[in-house]
Amino acid sequence: LAQFLDNDEDGIPNSQDLETSTPIGSMVNRFGINVTSINYYNGELNNLPSIYFLTGSSTVDMSNSNNISAIGLFLENNISIRLKVIGHTDKIGNEKFNKRLGLRRAQAVINYLVSNYNISEDRLIATTRGEEEPLSVTRKGSKDKLDKGQKTNIKLQSNRRVVFEIFR
Repeated sequence: LAQFLDNDEDGIPNSQDLETSTPIGSMVNRFGINVTSINYYNGELNNLPSIYFLTGSSTVDMSNSNNISAIGLFLENNISIRLKVIGHTDKIGNEKFNKRLGLRRAQAVINYLVSNYNISEDRLIATTRGEEEPLSVTRKGSKDKLDKGQKTNIKLQSNRRVVFEIFR
């Protein structure tokens, strides 16, 4: 349980956080180090955590509480920032279904930020890339380890996500 503690609420567990006392709402990189300017690679913020989903789901569940809290606090403390919220899916299901699912995921994250952090909805725009930009792929017919609860390949979990880009 200690491996999931996040004392400074920056979305980075203490076990991986190199700066464990960043001020609440600070923008941090993947190591929990305070970033003083907005750094992004190809438009995608490399220091905001992603939000992950179960297969076929668009529900923002408690497993994302630290990550979405970090995003909400970041937006509260940086009122001029507007984000494109981009939903992604794994390859399970057809392309049309996955496009809709990605969009539902993005909208669910927006709804969560609006209702729980009072972020103005006009600062957030939902979009989807569906299954187009996977982080992880598997070979056809692969017998890789399965997640018993979801009956899907564990490697595909990283594809079921929402990421963020700055937009103007």
